[in-house]
Amino acid sequence: MPKSSLALLKLLLRLLFFAAFLVPVNLLTAQELIPTDIIRWYRSNAAGMALEPIPSRLAALRNEYSLSVETVNHIELPESLVPYYDDSYKVELRILYEEGSEFRRQWIFRDNRNFARLVASAGFIEIRDWEGSIVRELRFEEDNSQWDHRFFYEGNILLKAETWFTEENEEEAGPLIVSTDYYRYSRSGSLRAIDRIFHEGAEKHSDRFSFPRIGPDISPGGEFGTLTTVYIPEFLYDVIKLEGLQLSYTLDSRGRILREVWKDDEGLVLGEYLNTWSDDRLLSVLWKSDDDERLVEYEYDDEGNRIVERNYRRSVLERSVTSRDGRDTEEIYMDGHLILRALWENGLKISEERIPSARGERNQ
Repeated sequence: MPKSSLALLKLLLRLLFFAAFLVPVNLLTAQELIPTDIIRWYRSNAAGMALEPIPSRLAALRNEYSLSVETVNHIELPESLVPYYDDSYKVELRILYEEGSEFRRQWIFRDNRNFARLVASAGFIEIRDWEGSIVRELRFEEDNSQWDHRFFYEGNILLKAETWFTEENEEEAGPLIVSTDYYRYSRSGSLRAIDRIFHEGAEKHSDRFSFPRIGPDISPGGEFGTLTTVYIPEFLYDVIKLEGLQLSYTLDSRGRILREVWKDDEGLVLGEYLNTWSDDRLLSVLWKSDDDERLVEYEYDDEGNRIVERNYRRSVLERSVTSRDGRDTEEIYMDGHLILRALWENGLKISEERIPSARGERNQ
């Protein structure tokens, strides 16, 4: 063999020898950047539950709701979730589709036991500790303000919860504490009472304040969760003066609030709410104080949807709202007599009718 050909052959062998070491490195890098699991498809519902495995994407998307589940690399995380990630977590992405179009995304961080340690979807983040207890929940508003609920335990017993709030333009100043909850239990270990104290931050943001929920809910695994909040009926809202307020909740064995006592910062009772229940349906809320008494009554349809609300002051009807087919009919009363009827659709008033008096007056 000519020397030139022999030299060329040796050069090719050297290149192949070094390439044998380089190729696995490149392949390993590529594997780190691609999903570590195939995409799994399911028929779903509006809550994002995986109801039935579907063999292909096209078949799944033909359903009203469908769900894709895959393990992805952490480099695909939204910026808001990066601070909560560490290398011990596996990242799972769930995408809910409605009529074939993406409807919502859910990110789940799973530890080496495959337990969900973080769930994020639809403007909130839920964080759990090693034992599976919720230790923190964050809710992000459209104006970039933020609610932060923090839970504190002794063993697996919830002792205290704090609610913090951060305005969009207060990020440098940090969050402001709004309320603190203290939990009390019966000897059998069931939750029987909660004491809630409102701080200065509650009064500062009273124009947008929604009452923090009673405790951390346990979201079913794999579903798109929502943050639960306890709201006071609008008819009763003007009795609220938050700063320094102390609330004591009494619960039954099913965790339903039966009584809510309001005290000032010196412990003087200001008034109380009494709730009446039928199974899981709240039938009425009664507010009683020395100088006021108000009652809110509710009615439901066969599917459990609230369709009627009535507001009474000292046993006299002042307002009623009836919901039918996406429309709300609001009726206003004075001294027990109907004086105004308004029709609402999707939060907008579309008509208003003033009811004629005994003299036959009528205004549209």
